[in-house]
Amino acid sequence: MSIKVKALIEELQKLDPELYVALSSDAEGNTYNFLEGINTNCRYHDGEVYLAALTDDLIDNGYSEEDVSEEGIECVVFYPSHDSTILEAVLAKSKRTEEK
Repeated sequence: MSIKVKALIEELQKLDPELYVALSSDAEGNTYNFLEGINTNCRYHDGEVYLAALTDDLIDNGYSEEDVSEEGIECVVFYPSHDSTILEAVLAKSKRTEEK
């Protein structure tokens, strides 16, 4: 089942806005990482994500027309962090909060 932005917003509004967001690497929950970035300029097509539009900033970062597709479904992409220091900092902060 795919979740649309409307349903995601409804669920997130029920939560403490100070909670961290973590992402699972797969449906089984084998590994988790914190959310690091969001891209709202995407299209999903045949198992791949492409840019929906090319901007000057994207061109400056090495993207080209080959990275753009007009086909597929517009979507939002969430990117996990692979920086373990973020997790360590969050855990340390959580431990300090629990000790108070």
